[in-house]
Amino acid sequence: MQNILRKTTISVLLAASAFYSSAWAAGGSFDSTPKQFTASEFEQGRTAIDKKDWNNAISHLKKALAEDKNNADIHSYLGYAYRNSGNWDEGIKYYTSALAINPNHKGANEYLGQAYLNRGNVALAEQQLAKLDKICGQSCTEYKTLAVAVADYKKNPK
Repeated sequence: MQNILRKTTISVLLAASAFYSSAWAAGGSFDSTPKQFTASEFEQGRTAIDKKDWNNAISHLKKALAEDKNNADIHSYLGYAYRNSGNWDEGIKYYTSALAINPNHKGANEYLGQAYLNRGNVALAEQQLAKLDKICGQSCTEYKTLAVAVADYKKNPK
């Protein structure tokens, strides 16, 4: 009986380890990785983003979102796809919903700042920069990227 219990416990731990390892490798975090049944749509959406296929990305990410509405990563990627497709308002909407779920989401904070720059609102972009400074400091990639974008914008406003 003890042997069966030990084998069952080991099997459960191995399965959980495999799930979280694959989720982590996919770029997620333990608290925001899409549910297993949406990972395919989520990954297809991310692949489409890598190819700059914004409409396909939006389609896949909306399917993933239908199954996992409280995932900040999906909201943020949707915002990114919409913003890059030229639909800045829809991008801002999704970044805002990502931040409602996870106010410390570095990507959503950076991308929201970028979207504000697209709209010509430097003050709001700088607010996002200040939030990133509090979240991760001035040495994190998201802070650096947005800081460069704000500085560039100030030199050459659109």
